[in-house]
Order: sequence, then C-alpha cells, then structure tokens
Amino acid sequence: MRQMICMSCVLWVCQSMVVHAATPVMPHAFKRWTVYAPVEMAKVTLGDHDVMPSSLPGTDGHAVAGHRVTVSKGYELDIARTLGLAVERKRAAVLMTQIASDEARTIKVGASADWWMHWYVNGKPVFTTGERGNVYGTRSIREHVFELPLQAGDNLVSVVVESGTGGWKLLAGSDRTIADLEADVDKKLDDYLDKPFEYIVSPEKIRQYTLPSLMTTDDGKPVATVEQWENGRRLKLLDAFKHHVYGEIPMQLDDLSFEVVSHDPQALDGKADFRIIQIKMKRKNKTHAFHLELYTPRMGKPAPAFLLINNRRHTPEPTDPDSGFFPARKLIEAGFAAGEFNNKELAADNNEHFHEGVLQLYPELLKKSDGPRTISAWALGVIRCVDYLVQDDAIDAKRISVVGHSRGGKTALWAAVNDPRIAMTCPNNSGCTGTAIARRMFGETIADINKQFPYWFNDVYKQYDNREDDLPVDQHMLIALMAPRPVCVGSAIEDHWADPEGEYLSMVHATPVYKLYGLEGLSPSLPVSIEKQVLGQNLSYHIRHGGHGLREYDWQCYMNAARTFLKIQ
Repeated sequence: MRQMICMSCVLWVCQSMVVHAATPVMPHAFKRWTVYAPVEMAKVTLGDHDVMPSSLPGTDGHAVAGHRVTVSKGYELDIARTLGLAVERKRAAVLMTQIASDEARTIKVGASADWWMHWYVNGKPVFTTGERGNVYGTRSIREHVFELPLQAGDNLVSVVVESGTGGWKLLAGSDRTIADLEADVDKKLDDYLDKPFEYIVSPEKIRQYTLPSLMTTDDGKPVATVEQWENGRRLKLLDAFKHHVYGEIPMQLDDLSFEVVSHDPQALDGKADFRIIQIKMKRKNKTHAFHLELYTPRMGKPAPAFLLINNRRHTPEPTDPDSGFFPARKLIEAGFAAGEFNNKELAADNNEHFHEGVLQLYPELLKKSDGPRTISAWALGVIRCVDYLVQDDAIDAKRISVVGHSRGGKTALWAAVNDPRIAMTCPNNSGCTGTAIARRMFGETIADINKQFPYWFNDVYKQYDNREDDLPVDQHMLIALMAPRPVCVGSAIEDHWADPEGEYLSMVHATPVYKLYGLEGLSPSLPVSIEKQVLGQNLSYHIRHGGHGLREYDWQCYMNAARTFLKIQ
C-alpha cells in the first residue's frame, strides 16, 4: 500500500539484518543509519521506496544525498551535530532501515526523539508521538515502547522525526534493556477504562511535590470569605501570574472599530447568518486588524455563543463549518452561535516574527522582562472578539464561552481570567502552563516549553526552568481565578505530554475557592472514566479516547457543560 506523508521533518533509518522467529527482541538494532537532511517532505512519498533511495528532495530545491552513520555508543543520534546542520524547529531529516525477517512477526522497539517522531513499516504508520507526545523531559529509549509488525522477507522501516528548536535527535533501540517494560507495553486500555490515569503512568512514578497554598495570604492569614478572596488573594495571584508567567494583556487603545466585510444571511443551508467581521485596533498612530468569523442561528432571539481560538487554521479562506475542530453546523443546530478567529492574525507562532503583530502597538511592553508575549497577544484577540459579541443583538452577552485547544487552551484560560464577561472557559488538552500541575513535572515541563516556545511566555518564566518548586504559583491557582465562573477541562488518554491527571488535579485543588461561593466544585471522590464527563458544580472534566486534538466528543462535553452551568434551555 502506498501512502503520501507531508511533514516538516522526517528521518529515514537504513540498516540490514535478519530477524529470526525465536528472538524476542533484537540486540543492538538501529546502530547503522543512512541520513538525509534537511528534507522537503511535501515532495516525498513513502510508498514509492522499496529500498533506500540514493537521494531525497531537499528544502533548498536540490536533492539531498544520504550519509551513512554508525552510532558507536548508546542509542542516540544527534542529527544536527553529525551532519553539521543548524537546529531549527520542524526541520526534516530522513533515515531508512531494511530488515529481513524469516517469517511474519513483531519486534519490540524503544524510542524517543527531540522532538516529534513517526514510525512506519513498509509505508504504513505504526507509531507516532504527534498525538501522544513525549512523556519525560530526559530522552530515553524507555520512553516509548511499541511493536513493529514485520512481514516475511524484506521490510522497510521508516522513522519520521521533526526537530524542535532545542534539539534534533533520535534515540532508538530494541534489546533487552527495554525488556522490563513489557508489562507496560501489554497494557490493554479496556482494562483501565475506570482508572485512566493508571493506564498512562503508575502512581509511584510521579515525583512528590507540595503545592503553594491557595487559601493562605502571603503573610500567612487564611482566606475564609469571598471578600478576602476577591479584594485580596485573587488580586495578588493575578499579579503573580502576570509577572512570573504570562505578562499582562495590553488593553490600552486609542480606537477600536468593527466592520462587517462579508455577509451570508442564508449560510449552512439557511440555518445561520454568517459574517466576517474585521476588528481594527489603533494606538499611537499604529493599527492592527484581524477577523472574527461568526455564525448565528436564525431563531429570532439572542443565542449563547462559543468562541474558538483557532490555532490550526493556515489559510485566509473561511474555516470548514463541518470540521471536528470547529463544528459550526452542529453548534448552530444545537442552538449556539459559533465564532472563531485565527490566533496567527494577532501574533505569529514563531520566535522570529511574533512581535510584528498586535504587540507592535505596545513596544514599551515588549522591552519588559515581564511584558506580554504571544499567549497574552492571542488572549487580547479573545477579549476584542468579546467586545464585538457583547454588543451584537444576535448574541446572549451573558452566555459567552471560549474554547481553545493546546496553546489555544492556555490562551482561553488566561483571557477568561482577565475578562469577567466570559461566562465559561473550555481549555482542551492545554497541558503545561495551561491546566496541568507544573510541580508534577510529568509530560512537558517548564524547561521543555520554554525551550521549544520561548516566545509564548515572558522572560521571567524562564528563571523557573527545572525549578518548578520555586515558582510562587501553580496552575490550580489559575483555574481558581475563574471562580465562581465555570471551567470545563478536556483531556485525552494518549496525550501524555499534556499530563491528563495533572489537568484533572488542578480542578480538584481549585475547588476550595469555588466552595467560598457555595459551590461544591469538583470532588476527588467523583470517579473518572474514559468518555464519561464528570460534572461537579461549575467545574467539569472529561478524558476521551485518542490523542492530542479537539474532537466532536470534546465539543459535546462543552455544550453539555454550557447547558448545565449556564442554565441554557
């Protein structure tokens, strides 16, 4: 079967060996490689190659010849160092291995990468960290253990690796050093449907940590009333998050204007009114504009709304209303308005150009070590969209919910914490510096995220790389800043990098603030099961099948939470 793979970075592994059926693991596999880099993966079709090619298309338009490399010690191949190439995020390299097997069978492999990797056998996908993510900060072949299915005869094994800004490495092995992990490999998800966190990692593997006190002031006094929270502790924590993590969201403007630049009153087969609204901001003779796409149901009364921070959109064309990521048609049919904006219209998602967007209106803040970076810039986009929604007669201004996935989830929560007009926030797979407890140091860590995305958070945050215990805040406090407004957190069982249990625990540890308002929040005694939404009072949690992504089941949970918490009939 032939299959087209279009990725920014790929590594082909090439080695020849014979596998005998009686051998449970392959000693010293993946030691000899042929490496092509950097590769233009949009021009590579895996199924076209039965054997190692002499060259592959390079990113500069010229063919890239393969380089034979032997890993003399350990399991790690540093592609950048070996080939003398610069490390740039999502560059491509290619390795290929030819494995001969006496009969059809499987072999066990342990692997990890800096940063993303995707494994194929004979052109068919076998394993990927694109959804699951890396689990630990220190790379090891013990990190991901999986099986490669081999057919009788020759097999072409391909490993797809996408470089990160801080590294371009692949670690791979298949010997008895991973044999002790067979129990983890043989875990069956069906046996863990009612204990999903144990499927991800055994509890004893999580480090011990102590959370900073949520309900105690800096001078040691207990927080016992709503007034003490709102006028004291909450303000202190909000300032701490601004200074130590996100930077303030810049709000000062000389002018703000809205213009409908496209209108279809009979969208979605006549069920919706569709508009594209240009939102233009002006400050100190500089302007910046972006666009809100908005579907509103034709039902004659203001509709509750979902606003999506779309971090997946790359084209200027309107977003597909039938996609799982932004299911506008289903939202309309359920009685909700559906809006979305492209986060990249506010700030580029890269370190070279992020400051050229809306942040150019605030040059004085960019110079500050605790000034805003892209998360705050994208959050500003949320708030400006809300500025439009609250004055739109088709929108129920008291029932606006914001949804964000991954980096969008981090943005959604930070925007909602700063804007009380947002009735509910839905951070989906938001992970590190989103809703996952930082001090657990499971999955992505502060050092990992600052290394990969130094432009997301302010420079002060970088002081806490590998020093999570010294950070004066943690993410349960960010959720608490939303109280008493609802928060609906979504996780995925294969999204280890986002630490699903850490996302859940943030809600549990934020509950004491909700109790100040007479709400039960989320009790740790409530059972967590795969695809069974846990509804507390104004706090909701779900974990679904699959990996990193925003899917239909997530939206079903968010709509259910909106109906429940916002009392939508």
